[in-house]
Amino acid sequence: MIDEGLTEEWPPEVIEAADRFQQGDLIEKPPIAYAADLRFAVWSLSRLEAGGAGPGGEAADLAYLGLHADDRPPFGIIIEQTCDVAEDRPAPLMPWFEVAPVYECDESDPLLGRDFIYPLSSFPAPEKRCWVADLRLRPPLEKGVLVGREPIDPFDGDEQQRIDFGVALGKRISRAALAESVHVVIEDTINTHKRNTGKRVGTRVYKLMIQVEEGTRLKPQSVRLHVLSRESPDAKIDDDGMKEWFASWESATREIAEQQGINLLATEFHDAAAMDLTLYDRLVEIRCPLHH
Repeated sequence: MIDEGLTEEWPPEVIEAADRFQQGDLIEKPPIAYAADLRFAVWSLSRLEAGGAGPGGEAADLAYLGLHADDRPPFGIIIEQTCDVAEDRPAPLMPWFEVAPVYECDESDPLLGRDFIYPLSSFPAPEKRCWVADLRLRPPLEKGVLVGREPIDPFDGDEQQRIDFGVALGKRISRAALAESVHVVIEDTINTHKRNTGKRVGTRVYKLMIQVEEGTRLKPQSVRLHVLSRESPDAKIDDDGMKEWFASWESATREIAEQQGINLLATEFHDAAAMDLTLYDRLVEIRCPLHH
């Protein structure tokens, strides 16, 4: 269906414009549109359009809604793969690319603790505010909207930051489904323990991963946390008590895990530089609250 709608030759202005952009670039004031069933409106624009009509009401079932130009986010960040934005093919095949809205929020905003929010730390913002990419919304735009625009680099030329953003996008799509109880038992309690202890061990922690040893990822019975450290977890130099911190978290969390029907097994620690890759492939990475 899509191929049948493509022209044999694209307007040269579109090809030239797309060639200047890559994944992670910003565009100003991107058009934002989506479809909604107005009988079951969820978001504010949908509810406004529905005019209060609920199930069985007279509002049209399906509507295609777009944000007014004044309500669009200041920026959109390109989340398409670079090779699909600037296609290096004689005959391009990708007429659209996806963006996610980018906007400002306070550094203390709880939004920053959510795993679908990606902070853009190098993009300048007023004091005590920051820019974030909100990966909940990924509207497609036809490439013609790039004509007359110039890419904006939110990473200040830092290639590693751009790579990290691409990796985060991949994880967002590919991450295996996990029961909500796992997030309650692991992520929420680590956040709470961090606040209660006021101790920072996040500089030593490279990744947090979990292993479901009994049950399934959607119905876990026994779960083990694996802590991958940036150096040997047994290092004695400048020891910040990382193992002791996780031991106290484990003790405080065991009862909460039981309430969720999960047996929390003893935490295991690994030197990330010498990790057993066969074990690594069996683990599921989770967002590390200690890095925020």
